[in-house]
Amino acid sequence: MADISKMSIEEKLFNVLAEIEPVTQEKSGGVPYKITTYNQVNEKVRPLLKKYRIMIIPRVVHHEKNNDTTIVTIDTEFVNVDNLTQRISVGGYVGYGIDRSDKGIGKALSYALKYLFMKLFLTDIGDDEESEHVNPFDNQTKDNPFESKRGVGK
Repeated sequence: MADISKMSIEEKLFNVLAEIEPVTQEKSGGVPYKITTYNQVNEKVRPLLKKYRIMIIPRVVHHEKNNDTTIVTIDTEFVNVDNLTQRISVGGYVGYGIDRSDKGIGKALSYALKYLFMKLFLTDIGDDEESEHVNPFDNQTKDNPFESKRGVGK
């Protein structure tokens, strides 16, 4: 392996992407499906950021509160600790936090960072995050969800 201190920020980020381990989704009380928490994702990302000497600086560029929902948009700068002039900004990640008290902003920030890390580093989460194991179209074929098993939609 090359000397980490001589790597560019791009090389370091690529190595994080190459080495990151899958995140295991877990069952959570109150919801009928498995979830991926910020802590689970952070547990995989943080050691690699430390190993490759990458500092992150998140910035809230927009936030709003609508009743119990806080919405934030963050930009994050990834800084090469070994060459502080090498920085990459990644922006536009949105997070939502639902809370009646003052914890909505923290939840929203955690959500935004979780998805930034998952998408930037192409993190495998096991099950497809876009499926809930409950098919609302259970009378449709698997190959074509718009084609009914009963022939409707042809």
